[in-house]
Amino acid sequence: MTNFVEAGKAAESLTDDGLRKAANFGHPIVPPIVALTEITRRKDMRQRYNKARNKMPEATIKDQILGENPLDGGVMSNV
Repeated sequence: MTNFVEAGKAAESLTDDGLRKAANFGHPIVPPIVALTEITRRKDMRQRYNKARNKMPEATIKDQILGENPLDGGVMSNV
């Protein structure tokens, strides 16, 4: 039997489907509790990523500073 650190590292390399199978039917290296923990971690990471992605501005910071066209009176027109 492996320790939880080794099982956690092994769980990180499994696909989502592999984790589901490990959680339901067991795995030689990854016990169900470790598989469930990794599934929860991935779910939380995906939710945080999608939340951050939805908050991203449409324009880049450079575009916001320069305006749509710097020759049309943007910040850089005085330079």
